[in-house]
Amino acid sequence: MSEQRSTPGAMNGAEWLARALAATGTTHVFFVESVLRRTLLQLADLGVKPILAHSEKAAAYMADGYARITGRPAVCMAQSVGAANLASGLQDPYLGRSPVIALTGRKEPSFQHRNSYQEIAHAPLFAAVTKFSTPVDSTSELPRLLRHAWRAALADTARPTHLDFCGLQGDVIELGQTSEPPLIDPEARQIPAHRPIADAADIERAAAALTTAPRVVIVAGDGAAASRAGPEILALAEALAAPVATTLGAHGIIPTRHRLSAGVAGSYSAPPANRIVHGAELVLFVGCDTGDQVTLNWRVPARDTAVVQIDADPIELGRSYPKTTGLVGDPKATVARLVQVIGRPARDTSFAEEAARIVADWRATMAPLVESDAAPARVERIPDIRGSGPARWSSSTVPGKPISVQRDPSAGRSRPRSAPSVRHPIARSCASPAMGGSITISLNWRRRVGAASRSPSSSTTIPVLART
Repeated sequence: MSEQRSTPGAMNGAEWLARALAATGTTHVFFVESVLRRTLLQLADLGVKPILAHSEKAAAYMADGYARITGRPAVCMAQSVGAANLASGLQDPYLGRSPVIALTGRKEPSFQHRNSYQEIAHAPLFAAVTKFSTPVDSTSELPRLLRHAWRAALADTARPTHLDFCGLQGDVIELGQTSEPPLIDPEARQIPAHRPIADAADIERAAAALTTAPRVVIVAGDGAAASRAGPEILALAEALAAPVATTLGAHGIIPTRHRLSAGVAGSYSAPPANRIVHGAELVLFVGCDTGDQVTLNWRVPARDTAVVQIDADPIELGRSYPKTTGLVGDPKATVARLVQVIGRPARDTSFAEEAARIVADWRATMAPLVESDAAPARVERIPDIRGSGPARWSSSTVPGKPISVQRDPSAGRSRPRSAPSVRHPIARSCASPAMGGSITISLNWRRRVGAASRSPSSSTTIPVLART
């Protein structure tokens, strides 16, 4: 297709899209050839790095990771024939509340409903894994629809959106003209884009229920992690003497070595978390979808357990537990208000102490596996530098200097031959991930082969994207 003649003050769709994405602060886009080639070239010229993925599904997964780290929408792309594969990769970001924007090409209208080669309807593919999906038939519509998809991806519960560009590779939209300025979101907002606080009366009811129940557990979900509600959840947990369990996606939302940390609950739980949640008289779900995985098929907690649930999406409230007091609001802002209302009540700490003993006993039973010399190495031997595993690790951090994470000698004997090195240096080029830059991770280990001893090493550099 030949490029359309430009009009004064106009630019083609490829230039508009590249400049608009670059203006949002986007640093990477993820794609599989061949799609939006002109746009990708212009993005590279503007300093945005196109990442060619092995498959469309991998491109969607990369975008999901980018969105979760940065808290901003991430873009993945595929041509028409790859649209089904790209849609299959959006299931995880949809369930994980991640703002991924998928761009696909589709053959022109004259090719539709005529058994065109490798062409099927795209709308049904994306219906179940996006909160907004629409065709883009002309370049003049691109600015409006992309702004809508961007806002929808960020609004309320973040989820993927989809734009289906006219042209096998989206080329019809790239070559068309628009006179609009290349602007999507002038505020460059992160998730959550808005932080509404739950109704005051609902907060009072929830506070009364939480302070009356002697055995309270908090279960923090992916929505709480996206809201960055960790400090507020920890403050509420300490006020209520309430252990905190999490979903897989929210693991680490509070320090995993904190005395109130119970671990990941549900199907992928270690025994302590499920036992602690099951023993609660009231469970506070924060940004948690109460699905089968985190509740062990709705057995932990039991179906008749009293529940307080905080979520930005009202449809989630009471979805699985009938005795629910619901609060519609941003998890971080609403929990912060709950902390203000509750204050520092006198609490019986026996349940929190019981939970801490359960976790400590489990860690003690894991110690022999952590110290095992068995080959191949057990998964328990893999160091968790966040300190969530049974072994103890200490870290020293100096801004701009390497971070040294070292095994606490009191946690057991010295490193066995087949284990990772005692010294686990992580060289950082910045003071914190919020500042951006990169992290270089170097691993050193020693393995005995016959009478010889080898000390191989490897390293990788991971870009760290700034998040405020």
